[in-house]
Amino acid sequence: MEGKSASALVLAGVLLVAYVVPFSAAHENMDAGISVTLLDIGFPPAKVNVGWLEDHVYWNPLDVVMTADLVFCYLMYSTLFTYDEDTSQVLPSLATGYYQVVETNLTLSTYINITSSAYFRNNMDPTSTANQLTAEDVAYTIQLIKTYPGGAWDSNVEDIGSLVVTDTFQLQVITDQPDSTLIEDLAWVPVLPKYVWQSVPGSQIHSSKNPAWLIGSGPFVYNSSSLDVYYTFDRAPNYHGAADFGDERTVKIESITYLHYATAGGLATALKQGDVDCACMSSYIDDYQNLTEGATVEITKYPTAGLGIYDAAINAIPMDFRTGTFGKGSPILLDPIVRKAILMTMDKDRIVNETMQGLGTRADSVLAPGFWHKDIDEVPYDPVAAHDLLVQNGYNDTDFDGTLECGPTSLPVKEGWTTSGTPLEFGLDAPDSDPLYASIAYVWAEGAQTSGISMVVAVKPEAIMVNNDWYKADYDLWVWAWSWGPEPIKSLETWLTSEIKNGGNNCQGPMGPWWYGPSNQSESPTGAPYSSYDQNLSLADMTLDTATKKSILDVAQQMVYDSYTETPPAYYLDLYGITEERYIGWGNWTQHPGRTILSTLLWTWFDLAPVPNEPPTASFTVTPLTGDTETIFEFNASLSSDTEDPVDALLVRWDWDNNSVWDTSWTTDKLAAHQFLADGVYTVVLQVQDTGGAWDTSSVEVSVVVIPEFAGFLLPVTAILCAMVVAVARRRRSR
Repeated sequence: MEGKSASALVLAGVLLVAYVVPFSAAHENMDAGISVTLLDIGFPPAKVNVGWLEDHVYWNPLDVVMTADLVFCYLMYSTLFTYDEDTSQVLPSLATGYYQVVETNLTLSTYINITSSAYFRNNMDPTSTANQLTAEDVAYTIQLIKTYPGGAWDSNVEDIGSLVVTDTFQLQVITDQPDSTLIEDLAWVPVLPKYVWQSVPGSQIHSSKNPAWLIGSGPFVYNSSSLDVYYTFDRAPNYHGAADFGDERTVKIESITYLHYATAGGLATALKQGDVDCACMSSYIDDYQNLTEGATVEITKYPTAGLGIYDAAINAIPMDFRTGTFGKGSPILLDPIVRKAILMTMDKDRIVNETMQGLGTRADSVLAPGFWHKDIDEVPYDPVAAHDLLVQNGYNDTDFDGTLECGPTSLPVKEGWTTSGTPLEFGLDAPDSDPLYASIAYVWAEGAQTSGISMVVAVKPEAIMVNNDWYKADYDLWVWAWSWGPEPIKSLETWLTSEIKNGGNNCQGPMGPWWYGPSNQSESPTGAPYSSYDQNLSLADMTLDTATKKSILDVAQQMVYDSYTETPPAYYLDLYGITEERYIGWGNWTQHPGRTILSTLLWTWFDLAPVPNEPPTASFTVTPLTGDTETIFEFNASLSSDTEDPVDALLVRWDWDNNSVWDTSWTTDKLAAHQFLADGVYTVVLQVQDTGGAWDTSSVEVSVVVIPEFAGFLLPVTAILCAMVVAVARRRRSR
């Protein structure tokens, strides 16, 4: 899935077509009537605290918009399939298995067996098993998406022709032709409860919902939230993953609270102080580099290359696709010579080694490193050669201001796109959601200036860029980010001709040696705007053999570059810090990028477990150690200790005669007194318990002696001893 975001929109394998709604509309149903008891730190009770800089936008599993929406969606909703922690292979989730049959008419039937252990529930009744998930719910969800297009998952189900519920827990999915991406496509579609959504009016299918209303079958249920402050999710006690896959997918934590921080510095401080267990620093490199300085807890840092690119794009949408409200970029960029020269001005090595402080990985293809990646034949970084190329093709600096202008023989003037003397001056937009975007833009602009191209960098609010740059193609150049899942065709669909439309994903220009646009689409083999790039992707989609499919996609990757509309400087970088002060099992996020808390995969939450509780140490003193039946013995347990808890929080209880019967109730009062009614040697036992339930015992022997008879009456031994001490003292003082 592709998309742009504050953190490179973790869009997993499908094209994210999002609704852009006013802020108030997106949140109009949030948290109405929800009462939350806050701790003294201002957040609801939680076991795991995650700090991040993400903005949540939309509560609707059909219309995830930004990264946080996607993360929250998969906490609450299950999908048929998932990926492993390396995002290298598809694994079952709701599906327990499947098989495919190519019919005689060349349609593909995919039979999917579904678990009988999944149930729909939310926090109103999290233990409920009244609403079992069945094949009917899966079929309903897919059909709902097809009936009401415009959400996030349209392209995931567009090839599905029909659905047949063959059994309570089996579904037949029929495509008109072999489909190499069907299973990966279904890995991202959240399955909805039919009994809930069938009552939602069609006009409200894509509207934002009250999160407390959402009902899924995922490992967590929504608890509560406060916009831009916190979002809490509780462990669902009947998650099907635990039933179907055992400990491999059993959630061992009680809840997660995502804490939103306004600044990376504030987030870094929270991690250093142990206020959060994990911090997603996005790509705030300086704050990340300094995470361990002054920290009171031990911090492990993980730089993680995600499945995506920093997107350096050039708007080359052809004139016959442009309207009064779509495609307003500079027409000079329609000249492939200008675009090629611009690509030659980006110093990727400097960006990776200096701007990204060596944490990044240089990019060439729009696909991340791995099996599907093709090493691209790039033009070299050479601003001087770029300048010479432009001069050779009719661009000159006639006013000697350092910026070239269109000459009478330049392509834009000959085609009538602009007039002679128009300078090669372009806007270069970057969102303000991540400082690295702007940093890359300034490096690019500096290199371009050397070649006679002026780039005016504008750092804009991301919401503005989504509405204007993205949806309306109203930009010249931008630096942003695309992120996606491991299925390569979905990653490449951004550049399809069909995306050159309002609200599309901005295919920046014709791909391949031939194409058909609105002016000549009657000649198109499909009767619609089409290109050789589209044809390659369509062919790859039908190719089940992996090696053959890769060779087709290698051609597509080179086509994207050869259009000179994309020059990714680096693969997307996410920076994380974690502490194991309270939880272990985070795993190595650099080696396994599917584990991160910004991933749509849930492996971290299956493996994370509380740090084993160290038991307390019980210790006490007795005053005196010897006495009689009149003696009040005083016991003090304040010497007891615990690694995790302060002494005041420890509970204590006493057994005065070691008979395995506790003579007092649990209390935090560490002082006690007791009088023994008979003589003897008593073993006094103290038990100390910490807040985690761990305990320890300690014992001391106390001697209680017989009170002797004296002068016809019973004189307490302690009185005799005291009289002797006083007499001795007096004798000493008298000397």
